[in-house]
Amino acid sequence: MEDSRIQTIYETIEFVSKVEESQRQGGKFSKSFQTIHQLLHDKSKTDLSVPPDDANAISFRYTIPKEICMSAKTGRDLFSEVTLSALLSLFDEVTSWLIMSVDRRKRGGVSVALGCHLAETNVAMPEAGDVVEILAKVDKIGRNLGFASFEARRVDTGQRICIGYHTKFLPMGWLFETAMGPYLYPITRAAVMHFSSEKAENGEGQSLSDLLKIGVINDNGTSDSTSSSSKYTFNITDDHWNAVGTLHGGCQAMIYEEVGRRIMQAECSANSLSAADNNLLHLESIHIDYLTTESKGVTLDYGLFNIGINRALMRVEMKSCNNGSKV
Repeated sequence: MEDSRIQTIYETIEFVSKVEESQRQGGKFSKSFQTIHQLLHDKSKTDLSVPPDDANAISFRYTIPKEICMSAKTGRDLFSEVTLSALLSLFDEVTSWLIMSVDRRKRGGVSVALGCHLAETNVAMPEAGDVVEILAKVDKIGRNLGFASFEARRVDTGQRICIGYHTKFLPMGWLFETAMGPYLYPITRAAVMHFSSEKAENGEGQSLSDLLKIGVINDNGTSDSTSSSSKYTFNITDDHWNAVGTLHGGCQAMIYEEVGRRIMQAECSANSLSAADNNLLHLESIHIDYLTTESKGVTLDYGLFNIGINRALMRVEMKSCNNGSKV
């Protein structure tokens, strides 16, 4: 049973990889995480397994690529570590194909809600080359919604890093669900595997620091990537797309964290607080509601609900530059 389930998971991962290769023009954001490459080409290192008491759960080891670590300067020291939103991006992809592997109609769906929080207050975030254990589980699949949960642990210390959840709206239309249903899926999969590109992934990605270029609109209407302002902009290209040609949900999470960091730096500097130092500012919890998709450009507004001695509660809202609808 366990071996059969692992085989199904690997087949799903391989199928998703081929579909993404055929549909995605850029997709550099997703490729930077190297998740599928590690799982398919470094099986001995990832050690993917299914718990004997839960066929809907998996665990595997993931080596943090340098490309997903964000660099910052604290005094004279330069440090680089993975952020909470980067781990959330990883979980977004893992739980998506995990739900697909469990659902009998192989529905990928679209994200409705995604979130996570640090498991401990003073957790040491992993750096490039560190190995973390990823545990993900499909909690429930219904007619319209799929629910998954996840957590990450440091392999070297066993310390839990973060815990989170993912909710997806699953209906994909009758044509997709017919082709991916239990009767036709073997034929669909065989066709995709046969006609897809033979080009192999080399496991290399672009630095997320280079991909996440967030601009600022000042009060006078000019753009400046370094000024502090209440409105930020982000130009979406195919590098930030998911497989269906819209903004990757994990990329959206990382944009929110970066905007939040800039806002808090400005607030701390304005009030002469030492937390303006990058090393003292970090995200503890993030929750995202997905309302619609966007493939071009967005603006971001924010609101600070509460600033305490050690923590601040913030809301960031993303809107389409096209029609002003909330994303």
